[in-house]
Amino acid sequence: MPIPDTLESITGYPDKLKIYLMPASSYWQIRYFDGIKTHKRSTKTSDKREAVEFAKAMYRQIITGNFAGVSKAPQTSFEYLTQQMLESQQGRVDREEITGDAHRNDNYMLEARSSRNSAPIT
Repeated sequence: MPIPDTLESITGYPDKLKIYLMPASSYWQIRYFDGIKTHKRSTKTSDKREAVEFAKAMYRQIITGNFAGVSKAPQTSFEYLTQQMLESQQGRVDREEITGDAHRNDNYMLEARSSRNSAPIT
């Protein structure tokens, strides 16, 4: 069990990405729940700033599917993947890596595509 006072989310990233300390280790730990599986990893550092950067890198690896042990569950529908992409992109907006307009445009285009594909063919 994590030490409760150390459990915290990474600013600008999904709340499911956490860093924390365990009583039996001086190293920061990371966990991220992707909706299917909880990914856990030791940062191998006791420096909190380094742990946060490690957590961000791990998150990017999970999102792109390059994380060792990434879940192979059948969550590959277009809707699921676009939702994951939009959540990730919202974090980029929060971190000011992209503009809110770019995010809204992508969301609009995806919604338009989704409604086009769900319309009955006549």
